[in-house]
Amino acid sequence: MNEMEKMLSDFKQSQRELEQSLLKAMEEEYHNKIHLMQSELKRLDTLKNEDLKKATGTTAKTKIES
Repeated sequence: MNEMEKMLSDFKQSQRELEQSLLKAMEEEYHNKIHLMQSELKRLDTLKNEDLKKATGTTAKTKIES
C-alpha cells in the first residue's frame, strides 16, 4: 500500500510540473501574440498616416490647379 501511495504522490507531482510547464508556455505564446499584434497595429497606423498625407497632397494639388 505504501508503494501505491508513493506512486500516486509522484504522479501528482509530475502532473503539477506538467501543468506549470504548459501554463508557462501558454503565457509566453500569449505575450508573443500581443507583441506581434501591437507591431502590426503600429505598421498599419504608419501606412494609414502615409496614405492620408498622400491623399491630402493630391487634394491640395487639385485645389491649386483648379
